[in-house]
Amino acid sequence: MEVGVDNNNNTMVVMEIPAVEGSELSSPPSIPPWLRRRLTGTKSSFSTVEEIEAKLRDAHLRRQVAIILRFLFLVVSYYRYDSVIFV
Repeated sequence: MEVGVDNNNNTMVVMEIPAVEGSELSSPPSIPPWLRRRLTGTKSSFSTVEEIEAKLRDAHLRRQVAIILRFLFLVVSYYRYDSVIFV
């Protein structure tokens, strides 16, 4: 049996799908625990401008510290190897 319209005879096939109620329904998909905690938390999901600016400042400081530490590592390793070569 084909579903759809037969172009030769212009006939249509109808299928009946019964509605299922009660225990025969499948359960809804479960929500992951981390998402449930986030959605039911009391804190507003929207951040204020001050919170966003504070987070941006903190991120900028972390990047600056990482750059300075890389620089210091390069300087120290340069002088360490330089002194070994000339000793």
